[in-house]
Amino acid sequence: MELTRLYLVDMHGDDDACGGGWTKLASSYDVERAVILARREVLADTSVHAPPHFVRHENARSTEATLRKIRQHLSSFGHNARKAGQLPPWGVAARLASMPTLNFARKHDYGRLSWHKAFRTRFAGKIYVLDVGSGTKSWTRWLRESVPKPWRGAFVIVTIDWQKSWTPDIVADVTKWRTWLSREIKRAGFAHVKRWHIVHFAAECTEYSPQKNSHNHARDLTYATWLAQSGMSLIIHLRPLIWLIECSGAGSHALKTQPIMQGGMKSLLVDLALCNAGADFRKQSSWWTNIPKAIYSLYGFPQASCAEKHGRKCLWSLVFGRHFRHVGGCHGGDDPTLGATREDSMQYPAILCAQWMSSAIHAMLCYDEIPLNR
Repeated sequence: MELTRLYLVDMHGDDDACGGGWTKLASSYDVERAVILARREVLADTSVHAPPHFVRHENARSTEATLRKIRQHLSSFGHNARKAGQLPPWGVAARLASMPTLNFARKHDYGRLSWHKAFRTRFAGKIYVLDVGSGTKSWTRWLRESVPKPWRGAFVIVTIDWQKSWTPDIVADVTKWRTWLSREIKRAGFAHVKRWHIVHFAAECTEYSPQKNSHNHARDLTYATWLAQSGMSLIIHLRPLIWLIECSGAGSHALKTQPIMQGGMKSLLVDLALCNAGADFRKQSSWWTNIPKAIYSLYGFPQASCAEKHGRKCLWSLVFGRHFRHVGGCHGGDDPTLGATREDSMQYPAILCAQWMSSAIHAMLCYDEIPLNR
């Protein structure tokens, strides 16, 4: 019985094709390295020869390139890669969903001590935030522009992105975080942070986007899922008190539809439409977090968003009966919808940042922390 069946099959869950096309595209060495990356053991299955729907002829080149990157990336780790292959056959997302960070079973009672004093006492007046895949730096912009001046020093944020154009504090590839994390965090002046309070990770959404269909572009789900798993592995390594993962929720290929985000991660999913938080365009957004629902539901998150048929409608839908801007837009007709720019679509509304930050701090104050040495 062979060690591996392509982890890509297990990730994407293509029941019709069972991943036979991947076996045609990749060598056994690529397959083994890919399985090591996924930290799981699955059986080889070469009985089906029809390629999966996400690996057609126009996509073969991009997926082959991704497999080569995975092979080169993991082979550079040597011992670490071999050790990773010995881990239990759990998915990265499943381990993240089961990872405890706060004791949500017992609320902390401050008695007559105010929340403000509790914040100063427990966190020494500092909240450390790590923003991975920061993009246009929505969190940073909000903390600089919206938080009152006396409180701006209370929030310390470090941004990470691979694109220099976004001017992050750390320019790095999240798939290679094991090689640069300690060095870059130290270089940024945060070696003293033993445990991050909040880690936010924005997963790659381009490959999952429905725009790939309309423009007939090659869709490399292998690369997108590799990035998503790398970000989740980073969160597992850091063990922050609160973690948040965001990715676009539109389309049949959205990250939330992928099998790796089912199971325990599905129970942590929060579906949002950015227009519900004040954006002047409609965009479906998926968030996963370890903040208890009983906490974040206090801060205005709708049970069903504007993107859903019977969801809570935003201002534009209520007053005008429609959205005037939409990610991707729409062409034709007498009254077309305008498309939101890429930069606009990547920004989180200030209200949403405030809602997430409030619920995160509420959770950290309301519940007991797990000791740092656990």
